[in-house]
Amino acid sequence: MQLGLYFNSHLTQDPAWTPGSNKFPTYPRSSSWSDSLDKLSVCKASIQSMRNLPFKNIILNISGDAHYSNAYHEIRDCTKQTFPLAKIVSSNIRPSSIESWKNDLDRVKDLFGDINPFVCAFNHDHIFVDYIHQPFVETIENVFNNSKLDPRYLYYSHTPELLSIGHNPKASKDAFEDLAGIGEWFGPIENVSNTCFSTVSKSFIHGYFATNFQGLAHLWNAASITSPYVPRPDWPSVSFPNTNFNCYFSSREFFRHFDGYGHISLLANGLSLQLNHLSDILTQSPKYEMLLESRDVQAELVNFYAKKFIEQSTLAFRNVLYSSWKSGTCFNGRKELEVLLEHFTESYLVWDSKYLGYNQETLSNFRNSVCHHTLSNATALASQALADLVLQNINFTNRANAQSNSLLLKLKRRLSNIINNLKQKTPND
Repeated sequence: MQLGLYFNSHLTQDPAWTPGSNKFPTYPRSSSWSDSLDKLSVCKASIQSMRNLPFKNIILNISGDAHYSNAYHEIRDCTKQTFPLAKIVSSNIRPSSIESWKNDLDRVKDLFGDINPFVCAFNHDHIFVDYIHQPFVETIENVFNNSKLDPRYLYYSHTPELLSIGHNPKASKDAFEDLAGIGEWFGPIENVSNTCFSTVSKSFIHGYFATNFQGLAHLWNAASITSPYVPRPDWPSVSFPNTNFNCYFSSREFFRHFDGYGHISLLANGLSLQLNHLSDILTQSPKYEMLLESRDVQAELVNFYAKKFIEQSTLAFRNVLYSSWKSGTCFNGRKELEVLLEHFTESYLVWDSKYLGYNQETLSNFRNSVCHHTLSNATALASQALADLVLQNINFTNRANAQSNSLLLKLKRRLSNIINNLKQKTPND
């Protein structure tokens, strides 16, 4: 099985959406980093972030407006430098109609073949943020291990939203009615493995997935449009009536949406392009076992994993909290935390144990330490959930402020009770 990259982007200064429109629910794009990092810099960082992925073949379709007139040459050169051994086919025209996307299928089939999977990128700004690449490659191999399977799609970004849907589909859909989310089109969620979920997306597909030629051809052949301009499959003018897409997603975060990823508050201020330095040390040093003997390093690792747990779980925690408040049902914070910790253990600690060489004792110690660290700092998880509800309900919905303030007061009281409950108990090992 050979892995490929199908990278498509048109860089422009124009916004991709109109503020106030409900077609693309996201936070405003003005952030602290927006003045210092333009889209070309982010696009090149996106390419460079994937440097450890074993791409054999790459298709680039890159164009830009007058401001980004040199985007094609710079991104092409950046890709050649990042993947010197890959075969790269490039064009300075990004398809923008159903006809042009279908015409590009010939190149896709010629370069990737019928069954080999490839990462589809229709945005310039999904950054590979995992500190080891093997779990992503392993997930792709598991999803696309049978060439005779029906067309399928592996979502590789927006993991906190996807995990929230997998953790509690009802809570996620309840929250979607009032808060930004991506689960509106999903059917029942099933566990494929301890780290992978599957679902059927009905009449819609998001533009960040891995697939193969069969999947991409199935997608464009099923598309229906209300406007001739089609820059990507999840554009507002595109729909897929009476079409079901077999979709998969992992509970481990492989990519993160850089520009405008404000669906949960802790990610609203953008993304550092620097990988965690300790993770770099562990993955590059053949003597990392010696590092693990140091208490200072172990403490830093526990803090690292605790932060990862917060990043992974805040949205799921928030949506269950919101759904329980909305329905008036009891919220069992300890139970929710136990399940989320199990997701985290399987998707991070077990996988890291496999590829970084942790023994079972180290794995168990990390799990227990992250558990106790999370409980002793339960306010971090709860306050992130509350902060996001504050942002969503006061600034990004049509509710009157009085209603929002009433909601927040009730949530604060409930969160206080939850935190006290969590601190009194620890999940079972």
